[in-house]
Amino acid sequence: MSKNTSSEIKIIPPAPAGVSGFKGLNLQVFVMIAAIVVIMLFFTWATEGAYLSARNISNLLRQTAITGILAVGMVFVIISAEIDLSVGSMMGLLGGAAAIFDVWLGWPLPLTIAVTLVMGLVLGAWNGWWVAYRKVPSFIVTPRRDAGVPRHSDRYYQRHHRLSHQPGHVANWTKLSA
Repeated sequence: MSKNTSSEIKIIPPAPAGVSGFKGLNLQVFVMIAAIVVIMLFFTWATEGAYLSARNISNLLRQTAITGILAVGMVFVIISAEIDLSVGSMMGLLGGAAAIFDVWLGWPLPLTIAVTLVMGLVLGAWNGWWVAYRKVPSFIVTPRRDAGVPRHSDRYYQRHHRLSHQPGHVANWTKLSA
């Protein structure tokens, strides 16, 4: 006679994964890919083929490049279980500063880019110092920093000064990605 003890381990086979016919493909992923394909087919039909043209694809990639770069940077913030609300205001501030350096001050493009990157590094390090060493949640640090001059300085210059009629190579910045 064998005794039945509670120390016996039962091995249960794993449940089959994925959708039948698509081993390893999650149903959610499959539905999202199918939705993207349906949307692309609809817009291709609605624009008589212009949606998938090389010109439109290039235009879409140019328009989403800045947002994509910012999103890649935000991945690291989100992975560390933090939230940073300063991405948009930093982009506006640094973009306005770069325009001022280039158009009003007449700085060469490499110097403008270098100084703008250093400004971004310093402001980002300031936020990071408060979060990492002072243990202040980034959700609190960002609005406090943005409550002062940096948030409103670019709006002041946009309202009171025009950059569009000045000579310089601001118009050529868009050609850098071409």
